[in-house]
Formats: sequence, structure tokens, C-alpha cells
Amino acid sequence: MKLKKIIQNLLKPYYFDWKDEGNVEPLLKKMNSYAKKHPEFTKKYHSELEYLNHQSSKNNMHSYVFPNKFVEKYNEKEVVVFKDENNGLFYVIHEGKKLYFKSDYNTIELVQNVYNCSCVEQDPDSAHCYVDDNFKVEEGDILLDIGAAEGNFALANIEKVKKVYLFETEPQWIEALQCTFAPWKDKVEIINKYVSDNNNNNNITLESFFENKEVNFIKMDIEGEEINVINSSINFIKKQNNLKIAACTYHNNNDAKILSDLFNKNKIDFSFSKNNMLFIYDKLSPPFFRKGLIRASYSKKN
Repeated sequence: MKLKKIIQNLLKPYYFDWKDEGNVEPLLKKMNSYAKKHPEFTKKYHSELEYLNHQSSKNNMHSYVFPNKFVEKYNEKEVVVFKDENNGLFYVIHEGKKLYFKSDYNTIELVQNVYNCSCVEQDPDSAHCYVDDNFKVEEGDILLDIGAAEGNFALANIEKVKKVYLFETEPQWIEALQCTFAPWKDKVEIINKYVSDNNNNNNITLESFFENKEVNFIKMDIEGEEINVINSSINFIKKQNNLKIAACTYHNNNDAKILSDLFNKNKIDFSFSKNNMLFIYDKLSPPFFRKGLIRASYSKKN
């Protein structure tokens, strides 16, 4: 056991773990080294490796996180930013509606960068995209946006939903959300709590908050806590007549497998979004690439 531990520690610095320091060359070197020794890895991720080695650019860091040609469509300098003199907040026009940003996003360049990032994430070819043609928010749905941030996903669907619950805890984002959704305040509720697997002053479970209420679509982007929330919400999920869940799986190495196993165990249908992510802001280990999003559907009729 001691020898095994020593060997693991010796191997670790070479390519099994890596932390982004703003320099992607060491990561690519380690990935290419791994690819030479593992032909099955090269075959499975051929298109991603080709893009990373020949087309990704430090001028566009999205081209590393999303190693796919679609990122080239987006240019943050083309984002038009406005300032609301009444509240001092910057905003952009998102699908014909004002989308506000929190007060510490206090330069046009920063807002351009953040908004452009959200557009890249929600491109139909992005591994981070919450919906597709067959998996989307429907007319009259009850929508839960868990980890709302600026609320771009909820805003894109605000006119078709019956009700939307925005779960966000950062005060500055709450201020921005209140401005964004003021025209629809009759069907928007902002909850200043973390959705979690327990209840206390700062946390709440889905089952305790909604009790016997029906929901139809849950979007969940909560920094790797998706597993805890979903695992603790299985009974709540199975009480729903028709429910869709779009949950991020890129924050940790094994999130995609853990969530797929969990859904399989509970006979909940699921699929993954297309393509893969290289989440350079976390420690990475082979196979380096991660699925960005899992889309699950549950219906009592099944």
C-alpha cells in the first residue's frame, strides 16, 4: 500500500491533476501526452483534441472550454451595453427584453464579457445549453431557475411560463433580477435562499418549499451541488405529473456518472447535451473532458 501511494504521488504532477493558472499550454501538453498512450481516448475525443491543438486561441478562452467551432460566432466587443440612469445598472437587450447586471459589474467591458459568456453557453451546439428542440420550457409551465444569477434563462422564457421562481442569494443579483423582471412581477418570485438537502435560515429543500405544488421545469446551475439537491429531491420529483430537469454536470469530474446512475436507479429518463466541455477552472483528470449538462424527464404516466 505504501509503494502504491508513493507511485500515485509521483505520477500525479505529470498529467493526472491540473489547476488553471491562466496558462493552458501545460494542460494541453499533458493531454497530448495522455492521448499518445491511450488511443481510445484519442479516438473518442478526436474532434475536441484537433480543435484544441489547431484552432483554440488565448484571445478567446471559450475556445478552450468549448472546443468547438461554434464559439467563433461570438465577439464580446459587439455586445451593445446600456446604462439605466434611474438605478445606475448596466443592461443589455436579451431577446427583445432588458437584462440587468449587478452593480459591481461596473464597466461596459465587464458586462460585455459576462453577457457574451452566457450567450456562448446557451448556443445550441454548446455542452452547457439547457434546452434543445425536444427538451424545452412549454407554454404555461411552472419554471424553477435555481442559481439564477442574471436570470437570462428565465427571461428568455418569461412570456410563455405561468410562474417562475428565481432562487438566488447574492444581494446584488437580487437587485438586478428585480429590475429585469419588474414588467412581470405578478408571475415572478425571487427566493433569497440556497436550494439544498436541508432546511435552515439560509437553505431550503424543494419538497418543503413547494409541498404539494406542481412544477414543470427545473434549471439547476449551482456550482456542483446539483447531486445533493437532486438526490434529496427524488420523492419530490416523483410526485410531479410532468417534470423536466436541466442540471449542470461539469463542475466536478464524476458528476455526470453520479447523476446518470441516480436517474437510472429511479427509472427517470435522461440524456446529455451534445458535445463536451474542458472545464479549465477546476482540477482535471483523464479523460479531462466532461459532459456539460444532463436533461432528465419524469412523468407519472410512464
